[in-house]
Amino acid sequence: MLSLKSIFQPVANFFVRLEIKDQESRIEAAKAGKMLVPMESRGPWSVVSGLRDIDPQTAQSIIKQSEQRIKELRAKLG
Repeated sequence: MLSLKSIFQPVANFFVRLEIKDQESRIEAAKAGKMLVPMESRGPWSVVSGLRDIDPQTAQSIIKQSEQRIKELRAKLG
């Protein structure tokens, strides 16, 4: 059985993605030191925590790599 750590390797425990639906929640997330990243496939905005010093393009790249890794592992499982 696959664990989250193996699915998100090497970005396990590095980011948490949450949907942000309204302006007030976006402001609260920003105050908490989290970066807002536009996510076309996941809704208008997502929060990526733990990536304060990484620009949005790099954060997007990390997320896309982890999603690709999930697809690869699912394909291996059949």
